[in-house]
Amino acid sequence: MKKLLLYFLFIPTIILVIAITYLNTKGYETEKFNKLIYQELDKKNLDIKIKLEKIRIKLDIKKTNLYLSTINPNIVYKEIGLPINNIKIYIDLIPLLKSRFNVNKIYLDFSDLEINQFKKLVLKSKPSNLKSFVLDNISNGKIKGDFEVNLTENFEIKSYNINGKIKNIDLKFQNNLKAKKTSFDFIASNDLLLINTLSSNFNEIPIKDGNISINRKKNIIIEGSILTNLTLNNKKIKQISLGKLNNNFFKNKINVSGKYLNKFTVKLSKTLELLDYSFTLEGDIKNASIIPNKKIDNFLLEKKIEKINFIKTKLRIDFNKNNKNSIFFEGKYNTDKKENKVYKKYKILSELSETKNEIRLDFNFDDKFILDVINYEKKQGVEANIKSEILFESGITKIKKFIYIENKNSIHINNIKLNKKNEIQNFKEIRVNTFNEKNVKNNSFRIELGKKIIVNGSKFDAKNLIKNINQKNKKNVLKKISKQIEINFEEVFTKESIPLSKFKLLGKIEKGEFIKISSKSEISPDKFLDISLNKDNNSNTKSIEVFSDIPKIILSDFSFFKGLEGGNLLFFSKFNKDDSNSSLKIENFKAKNAPGFAKLLALADFGGMLDMLSGDGISFDILEIKFNESSDVLNITELYAVGPSISILMDGYIENKTGLASLRGTMVPAKELNNLISKIPIIGKIIIPKDVGEGLFGISFKIKGKKGDMKTSVNPIKTLTPRFITKALEKRKN
Repeated sequence: MKKLLLYFLFIPTIILVIAITYLNTKGYETEKFNKLIYQELDKKNLDIKIKLEKIRIKLDIKKTNLYLSTINPNIVYKEIGLPINNIKIYIDLIPLLKSRFNVNKIYLDFSDLEINQFKKLVLKSKPSNLKSFVLDNISNGKIKGDFEVNLTENFEIKSYNINGKIKNIDLKFQNNLKAKKTSFDFIASNDLLLINTLSSNFNEIPIKDGNISINRKKNIIIEGSILTNLTLNNKKIKQISLGKLNNNFFKNKINVSGKYLNKFTVKLSKTLELLDYSFTLEGDIKNASIIPNKKIDNFLLEKKIEKINFIKTKLRIDFNKNNKNSIFFEGKYNTDKKENKVYKKYKILSELSETKNEIRLDFNFDDKFILDVINYEKKQGVEANIKSEILFESGITKIKKFIYIENKNSIHINNIKLNKKNEIQNFKEIRVNTFNEKNVKNNSFRIELGKKIIVNGSKFDAKNLIKNINQKNKKNVLKKISKQIEINFEEVFTKESIPLSKFKLLGKIEKGEFIKISSKSEISPDKFLDISLNKDNNSNTKSIEVFSDIPKIILSDFSFFKGLEGGNLLFFSKFNKDDSNSSLKIENFKAKNAPGFAKLLALADFGGMLDMLSGDGISFDILEIKFNESSDVLNITELYAVGPSISILMDGYIENKTGLASLRGTMVPAKELNNLISKIPIIGKIIIPKDVGEGLFGISFKIKGKKGDMKTSVNPIKTLTPRFITKALEKRKN
């Protein structure tokens, strides 16, 4: 009996073990559960219609679950057919023994679900930001993958995991941003979305490989990296910029090619409020070029810049919500149309925020560079370096530092402040040290701006100073400066290689212009240069007076006066912003190898005097010029020169805009003039007896035309005009 009982207990146990083992490994196919599943779905009212073939039942002992699986089920969700290949339904074993059907997990895999079908599914879901984005911004393409979802007793989703692949979808964002033919693999769960092997065409930027993660535990944190190979021209840059760049920018011809890695982090609240972000782009610009619409013309450079080429340039861009944004370039460039020319190193760092932009520059260059006002010239091919820090803030430009170095030559500028019109509002210090082509120091001085402007130095090269002062329509960049000024130079170099020593100037600048000057310097122990300037506040007129014991120091930039030797000069002028009235007087000088006087003498064919001009020179007692000038014309009311050999009287005008000159005058050898004066019975009474004119000769002349195309006419005369004789008598009397 005992053995029989054991037998009956053993047999069921063996059968149960075999059944469990069979269900756990191979499973059992049946259609008996189909009806039960249909009934449970109808009870839950889930809008799902399922038609199943045979269901395989398997047992998961570890999890005490039964799971039902079937292949290629026919499933329709809210009247939308789903392309599902395989489905598994996990049922709790214990409740099932109590006749309760409790589904705790569903697994399914699907293939090539059209995005349009997917959008129909999303349309049936509850309103959300994601739903709006999918419906409005995604089109075309397909999605496939597998889906595992854990359910509550009421068939509500407790958690899920999705593995999938999206192919060739098109996305659009705000501001006309578009991503075409976008493909990627993804893994998604309740709190995390991972996107891998991302490829796309984002606003004509090809994305070759990208990875993105979206973490949604507390806030939404999006992190990613994207690799791009980029070739840009004007058309593509315009598409990318979305109208942010000025249309004038696209008048330049631009080409860029390179490889870049983009890294980004975005932090959003649950309501999609932007909490934080950071963006980094790193890469190498292989080649780039800019051909300006208009050649870049800088008065400091000899040649206009027609093209800028860049090679081997490293690029890094950082942006973040804290406004600690920066753009960094480091590489090589040249400014020659020929790309195979020598390239020079450069670095540019731009730190940006909403209110300011600070730029640091560090670059070498070998183009010819001229700073005329201090007579400094850097030769073509000689390498120099510029370092600068520039701050742009609220319309103000502040050059915090500017350092120019070329061999022993250097220019340092500290804290220059410019307004919107690039007018200097303030500066701290300027230091200049330069050497001439003979390697002799020609500039060494320092300018400081405090309560007043102080200029101190051992040397200043003023060879081009007068030429720069006389330039027309020169913008006054010192318009915002009004200060007392004091200048002291131990030595000042002039164009005639006659240095001035112990130069001292006291004055006042108002709105960038001198309104008062008192200046004195030594030419030699007994020769001086004096300059004074004053302003009449009632008439807004200024008057300047210049006295020099050596005239050519002042006149060397005027070709008519070249070749003047000796004498002394007195210049006086009254002027305002519209016109001026001036007089120039030079006494007791010689004209030697003077081209201006030679042209006049050549008109009259005074051969002997031309010989004198090229030898010891022609002496003059006095040269006096009276003239007035407006913006349109320079009127020479009188030019009169008297000497032992010849006397000249001339007047006329020169148009400032066209350069057209019209001059007329009279020249008479001095012996003829002396003969005339000796025959006049009463000095100052202009009555010429008939016998006086007999045998008298000279010439009258007219000159008209533009520079390089002057037409001249000459007529011999036997009788001088009363005006000429009057002037001769006045000068002889003086």
